[in-house]
Amino acid sequence: RVLVISSYDPSGPIARAGVGGSVRLLDAADGRQLQTLRMGVTLSAIVDPRTGQAFVVTSGVPSVSTLGGGMYLQGGTVRIQNDRTTISGNHVQYDPANLPSGLGGGIYGTRFGTTALDILIGAWQYQNGDPRPPISGFSISNNRADDRGGGVYLDGPSVSFLALETSLTDNSAANSGGAVFVYNGSSLQLSRNFPGAPLVPQCANYLECNVIRGNSVDTHSNYVAAGGAINVQVGSVRLIQTAVLQNSADSGSAINAGSIFGAPNPPNTIRLQGALVSRNNCTHGSNFRPCSTIDMGSGADTRISYSTLADNTHASGSSPVEIYAFSGVGSSLTLLSSIL
Repeated sequence: RVLVISSYDPSGPIARAGVGGSVRLLDAADGRQLQTLRMGVTLSAIVDPRTGQAFVVTSGVPSVSTLGGGMYLQGGTVRIQNDRTTISGNHVQYDPANLPSGLGGGIYGTRFGTTALDILIGAWQYQNGDPRPPISGFSISNNRADDRGGGVYLDGPSVSFLALETSLTDNSAANSGGAVFVYNGSSLQLSRNFPGAPLVPQCANYLECNVIRGNSVDTHSNYVAAGGAINVQVGSVRLIQTAVLQNSADSGSAINAGSIFGAPNPPNTIRLQGALVSRNNCTHGSNFRPCSTIDMGSGADTRISYSTLADNTHASGSSPVEIYAFSGVGSSLTLLSSIL
């Protein structure tokens, strides 16, 4: 199925629903929804003839959304083209009387019962023999969550987010996961279409197309809010040939690993391969946690290979560390051919 958005009416049923400020896709037969997601939905770089601009998801009335300011995805298969496609300028508000809320400024993804959610951002549109022009990448930018997951919030086992040539820039969250919050068994992978990969178009500049840059978590004086770029709380994160630059948080300015009750040991899996982690800023830390760039304090199986961590900054007077690891059951840290 192909879904093309040409306009958004804030007086419609989506606005009143309070989730999915622009797109609400459910794996359930419900006539009140914008679209029933069963066989998979395709969001393409459709050019609006009125403006000449490519497909952009923006929330018409950000204040009506509490989950998924741009997109609310529940179960099914979603394919998004990584060329001239953007989710930008959306906002989810926190409402203590209507929990959960304030999650996923750009995208909120969860499963529907036992139905998995599979999100793939890539060059799926090309067939063998098609010309492969350079691509501009997929952008998730300038979104805001009043709780967690400024750009993306993923919740639940069998929820997968695989993105090729994708940028997450200038998103923010109040409490954790400035760019992405990975929760409760979900998984995130960002990768570049690296040289030698067959039949795949590439972005000309990976620092523009495969980057997590300028995301932030609000600074708090009475508690630590962590994960300027990514916060993983029982889940899996894989960053391959990805640049993580200029993100900020109280601690874990690039990546923070957390846990929940009943989580397996170790609760998280983190893999960095050919990654650049630089110029991220830890704003204060705490008496219980050092001011770190990568915080594995709640437990993780972490492997960093062929990667560079350099020029990250830490609050004056804090206990600065690049990687903070705490001895938890099953937790480990492996460094291979990397620079710190």
